[in-house]
Amino acid sequence: MTEPVSGGVRIEAYDRAKHGDGPARVIEDVYREFGFTWDPGGYHHDVLHPEEAYVPPDGFFEVAVDDETGEVIGTVGGTQRDGVAELRRLYLREPARGLAQVEAA
Repeated sequence: MTEPVSGGVRIEAYDRAKHGDGPARVIEDVYREFGFTWDPGGYHHDVLHPEEAYVPPDGFFEVAVDDETGEVIGTVGGTQRDGVAELRRLYLREPARGLAQVEAA
C-alpha cells in the first residue's frame, strides 16, 4: 500500500529521466487494487514507453507528482486535435484521490 500523499500535488509533462517507470507502477497498482489484469507486454505497453506512445503535438502524457516525496501518484495521457482531447490512462493511486482540484490551462 502506498503511503498517503504528504504534501501538495503538481502536474508535470512526463520525462523519462525524472519520472522513470513511475506511471507504469501507478497504473499497475490501480489494476491490482481492482483485481484487473496487468498486461505490460500488450494492452499496457504504452505506459511503459509513454514518450513513444503519446508524441506531441497530438499526443500528451502527464503525471501527478507528490510535492514532498517526488513520487508519481497519477497519470493522464491522450490525444488532442482541433480543440478536442481524448483522455486515456487517467489513473490516481488511492491515497491521492479526492485531494485536489486542477483547472485546465
